Amino acid sequence: MIKNETLKNELNTNWTYWIPKVLGFEEEENKVEIAEQIRDYYFGDVNETVCMDNFDNLSMCLTDRCFFEGFHNTLLLHGNQHPVYAYENSFRGTFSFTRVLIAMSYRMSRMADLALTASLNWLKSSLFSQEDQRDYGTGHADELPLMFKLPFQQKQEKNSADRDMSEFFIHVWTSFARDG
Repeated sequence: MIKNETLKNELNTNWTYWIPKVLGFEEEENKVEIAEQIRDYYFGDVNETVCMDNFDNLSMCLTDRCFFEGFHNTLLLHGNQHPVYAYENSFRGTFSFTRVLIAMSYRMSRMADLALTASLNWLKSSLFSQEDQRDYGTGHADELPLMFKLPFQQKQEKNSADRDMSEFFIHVWTSFARDG
């Protein structure tokens, strides 16, 4: 939404129209008031413009509604019936879906954009030792490259943080599967 100027402008201009749809409360009678409260809570001001400078705020808003709320409710429902084990990954590896998605231009087909972005990220980091200056944190499924070989993924070097975390993840998952 933020990288596409049309979508960003539409979101900023019509926040109280779009946020109820995006966050799934468009049937609420007081949806405009709720949308304004959400903007005030996450951005500190109902007039704050959503942009890359406050990307983290929008990301947290969407994460809270689209991931944490359902995650929390699922834990509550299942926790009353049997043991529940949850984890939150905060390790940002060399290959990060967040890094790729943020770097995409959103001006061409998604697959072409993804391939081009992943290739450019690899060139920058491998050949020119340039990394993104801003850390957008970890995203949904960012641990998968640490457990499985994925396309565009660089080989993990011995004694690297990625390799250590990969071995840790594999140990944790296999011991959980084996021993509970």
